[in-house]
Amino acid sequence: MTVLHRSAGDNDGAYPNGGLAMDRTGVLYGTTSGGGKDGLGTVFKLTPTDHGWEESVIQTFRQLDGSNCFGGCLPMAGLTFGTGGTLYGTTGGGGKFGGGVGFSLTPSVSGEWSEQVLYHFKREVGDGQVPNSRLVVGESGALYGTTKSGGDKPDMNGFSTVFKLVPTPTGWREVVLHCFTGSADGGRPTGTLIRDASGNVFGTTEGGARSGVQRRYSIQDRCRGHVRKLIRGRLLGPSQTRER
Repeated sequence: MTVLHRSAGDNDGAYPNGGLAMDRTGVLYGTTSGGGKDGLGTVFKLTPTDHGWEESVIQTFRQLDGSNCFGGCLPMAGLTFGTGGTLYGTTGGGGKFGGGVGFSLTPSVSGEWSEQVLYHFKREVGDGQVPNSRLVVGESGALYGTTKSGGDKPDMNGFSTVFKLVPTPTGWREVVLHCFTGSADGGRPTGTLIRDASGNVFGTTEGGARSGVQRRYSIQDRCRGHVRKLIRGRLLGPSQTRER
């Protein structure tokens, strides 16, 4: 094993999590859930050089308004590359409603990165809170992910959601694909989603209220149609998607 970089904390970032993303030149990108100027996390890159690896912080999550980090804070998952070198990610906290955000980071010719908040997760029934998985890019640039809480019940009382963020000419909108109930369909999804060529999205949950065992599920994304859940090979009934 070779140590590429030792985080120093403070402005350098601390507690890296969520895995790394690699661009075509071998540069690595990741997130930290702590450190930075306000201790609210960072996005960093590790660049290979002739003398080892060089770290650069490309985004520091800030508490600019004195009480809430509007642009998001405390990222809990890794990053995903989209087209044109844009990075996509989520934060578990901050945003307009305190439920976290989906964001993008776009590089400029000068090497600076600019953040755009794609969606503010709402702390209300019907929406997820605290996004906690690496985003997966689908057709037409849609982004798929999961949340740690929210759904049919607010905040930590909810068993979380699977969502997608859809780019439109006027911005991004969220579609909640499924709200977990904590029973037969499981609850509290873990890990990263994967998507096959047919548009099915697969993932796992920590368990459900009935048995407490891990569940596997798939979701068929058919625009605004119905969502069906495949649990342990058994197809359950449809549940309506929700646009926000």
